[in-house]
Parts: sequence; C-alpha cells; structure tokens
Amino acid sequence: MCYSEVKNYPTSADIGHAKSSGIFAVVSLSNSIYYDDCKNDEELKALAKECIPELLNKWYEFEEYAIKQYHNSDYFLHDFTYRNQNYKITSRFPAYYHSQNIAFDLNDFFGSGRELLPEDSVVRKRLKKIETELYHRHITPEIIRDVQPLM
Repeated sequence: MCYSEVKNYPTSADIGHAKSSGIFAVVSLSNSIYYDDCKNDEELKALAKECIPELLNKWYEFEEYAIKQYHNSDYFLHDFTYRNQNYKITSRFPAYYHSQNIAFDLNDFFGSGRELLPEDSVVRKRLKKIETELYHRHITPEIIRDVQPLM
C-alpha cells in the first residue's frame, strides 16, 4: 500500500529521487516508523495515505543532507570553479540508494541516530573513520576563498 501511495504521489511535488531510485527506501522507512502492529487493510490504507506524504515532504531535505555527508563522496561529486563561482554537483542517486550508506543516513536524519532500519555497527564505525579522514582532506569553496589571498 505504501508502494502504490508513493507511485501515485503527484510528480509536481519536490520529492527528489524518491519515486524513481528511492522508492524502496521510502517504503522501508514508512514501515519502520509507522507500522507497529498488524492492522486490517482499511487501517493500513489510511495510515499509508497519512504517512507517505509526511515522509515525502521531508525527502528533498533528506537528499540534501545525504549529499553533504562526506562518507557519500563516491555518489555525489562536488565541483567548484573558483574563477566564476560555479558550483556543480554530479549525483549518482541510483547507486547511493543501493549502498549500505542509505540505512545510516536515514537513521541519522529521520531517527536522530535511533536505529529505524537495520545497520551494521562495524560498517558505521568504518564510515565514521572514513568521514573523518575525508573531512580533513576536503577542500571547500570557503577554504579556497581563505587561501586565495595568501597565494
């Protein structure tokens, strides 16, 4: 029921890649958050009509959050041209939605670190280490602006 609710959601809404690449992430998350007990079909249908729009209204914000995470740098390439202040992001959302990172990011964004979806603790520790390493080596437009006058 959640799947069909996502598929029938208006395409005019700004929901990022939720209908194409992220549909199973939306369905999994909605099941984890909203479906505690077994309910009859009518209650499930009503709950799907309520929870899917609630999740999809936050989905674009979630994707913006995922793009900014250093551990997702394999899926989102940031390119900044200092000369003309042009900033471009090349995204690979289909690959991201099939990665192990999706569960961590969904848990962090929607659950505030609570485990809504199953995740591997060893992988989470590894991601934190990778993120720390990338953060220390990452060059942002702000760093370029600060360093430019010194050159």
